[in-house]
Amino acid sequence: MKAKKRNRLFGWLIAVLLLCIGILAIFAWRDRREESEIRDTFYYVALGDSIPNGYCVSEEENIEGYPRILAEELRAEKGMSVSLSEYTKDGITAGGLCEEYLSDVKVQEEVKRADLITVTAGANDILKRFRELYKEISGEDVKVRDMDNIFSAFLEKAAENPELAVKAAEIMSGWEWDDFEKDWQEMMESIRANRREDCRVIVTALYNPVRHKAELGALNLYIEKQIGRVNDIIMENSEIYGYQAAELGEAGIEEHLQEDGLHPDGNGQKMIAKWVWEQLIQGSGK
Repeated sequence: MKAKKRNRLFGWLIAVLLLCIGILAIFAWRDRREESEIRDTFYYVALGDSIPNGYCVSEEENIEGYPRILAEELRAEKGMSVSLSEYTKDGITAGGLCEEYLSDVKVQEEVKRADLITVTAGANDILKRFRELYKEISGEDVKVRDMDNIFSAFLEKAAENPELAVKAAEIMSGWEWDDFEKDWQEMMESIRANRREDCRVIVTALYNPVRHKAELGALNLYIEKQIGRVNDIIMENSEIYGYQAAELGEAGIEEHLQEDGLHPDGNGQKMIAKWVWEQLIQGSGK
């Protein structure tokens, strides 16, 4: 009798074990199938300001931002579907990216499954400072949003009163970028906390759109210095947060700008896409 009970119990245990094995096999097959489906799609998340947003001065022209150009390159190279999620906005700062996008659960989920993330930010943080500078030295608010017109307005004031250029240089010499660095680190920390370990993150450093404007004279040295300080923050944090930086300072983007003197034209966008692509290839070991 005891032997029969033992055999029955053993039989039940075998049946339960086989059932568990079968269930595990089904889940493993489903996971492999889902993983295979994921590999059939390359997920790309673009974060940034008006540059990746493809801002265009002319309403009659359509300029494609570099993320869309890059997505086409990826489709051609990988021979697979590329899902591009664009979280870009004209005028947004590094802090704004954190507040408006990276704090959003939907965006965080996109970041979690991303194979590639690109980030372009910092130009509006600098532009904001120059608006404040113009108001401080002239006593007037500048209504325009582009850098070229801000400097044109400043030069008109400086022509009337040359001391304004000296005052502007003194003010810029005292600028600190601690707040920007804090916002930048918060942004990159949010990305690092949510992204996969094998996700590639590529950041574009800033270029100087007024580098060749001779009419700015010595003031351009101070402008270059401020852009350089922001770029230093971007570069110095790359190893800490595990991203690559595409240094656009020597790319010649400033020779391919729109009428506003700030945003890249179609060729400029292609150049940025090319520099990001080169970073992507270098980091993959190809």
